Amino acid sequence: MVSPTGGDPTPRIAHFLNPSVTSISGPVFELPSDCLASLTPNFEPKKWPLKVTFNGWRNPQRNWKTWVDRMHSLYQSVWKKAGIHDAIMSSTYTIQKHEDLIFGVAERWCPE
Repeated sequence: MVSPTGGDPTPRIAHFLNPSVTSISGPVFELPSDCLASLTPNFEPKKWPLKVTFNGWRNPQRNWKTWVDRMHSLYQSVWKKAGIHDAIMSSTYTIQKHEDLIFGVAERWCPE
């Protein structure tokens, strides 16, 4: 593992969860209705005394999408057979970071 702040790489053992879903055609999990209740009325993350950085929030490399698009027509069947097609295609998307949303989820998780 390479530190985002520099320094020497540190070897780490990876632990993965086994898949809990065997098919995407099964019933859709429904969230309990009360889990989406509004945030507390005093939700003002800009006023929090915390300084939080998201060093692990990365976007795809500059030419990654171009490379995937080029390789897709050649290797789509191989990727599907290996079970990595959806992961590769999903890796080309840029996920916008909404810090207020992350703080809101964190506050709902543990308001202390």
